Amino acid sequence: IYLDDKEYNSGLNLKYLIKSQITFSNPKYFTTSLAFTTRPGSYYTKVINAKYNYGANDFEPFYEDINNSNFHDYVRLDFTINRAFPINNHNLIIFASVNNILNVKNPSYIYYNQDYSKSSLYYFQQRIIYFGLQFRLNNVFKKNIKAE
Repeated sequence: IYLDDKEYNSGLNLKYLIKSQITFSNPKYFTTSLAFTTRPGSYYTKVINAKYNYGANDFEPFYEDINNSNFHDYVRLDFTINRAFPINNHNLIIFASVNNILNVKNPSYIYYNQDYSKSSLYYFQQRIIYFGLQFRLNNVFKKNIKAE
């Protein structure tokens, strides 16, 4: 980001981004995978002080340089497993997933109280577990088209 001929960090300025995935598949038993993502923490602009502005009837924050601070590294590890069971010409798929297995608190943004004396972090999604099933209808809507 450039402002008044000075360069500042941008949210898109990542020094690295690592995404990797490993999958094991044996259709007779199950398919499972682990996915890992990491990157530097997001940049943000910290409030260093605030004073009451009587004209605005509210507190006025004073900031450090734009995007001069950043949160700790973003880290996420996800796991998924599924199994398909053939039923006639169709498939029943049972699945389970755990996102953010390590339950890392990855900060998304910072917010302040009214007078800017206290700050709190808002986090990206923490661990979530979900599971379910899907019934896949194969060839139900397919028409037999013959070439002329």
